[in-house]
Amino acid sequence: MPKYEDGLKNVGNTAGYKIASSYLREAMNLSVDPCEDFFEFTCGNWIANHPVPFDDYTYSQYENISTKVEEKMRDRNMGQ
Repeated sequence: MPKYEDGLKNVGNTAGYKIASSYLREAMNLSVDPCEDFFEFTCGNWIANHPVPFDDYTYSQYENISTKVEEKMRDRNMGQ
């Protein structure tokens, strides 16, 4: 039977994995007990660092990414 540690060798160690891992950890609020408030534990820092813009009634990471993509596309089109 394989050991748990042997399985860890298969975990990605590329730059992309490290960036994703860092991004996820930055979103987490590690000061909260996950058994007490799992949502705050997993998303607390993201919510604290990304307040809802005053002109929006909702805000999510998907909307954040969509806005950034639209801005980049607009900038590229303006540069042509």
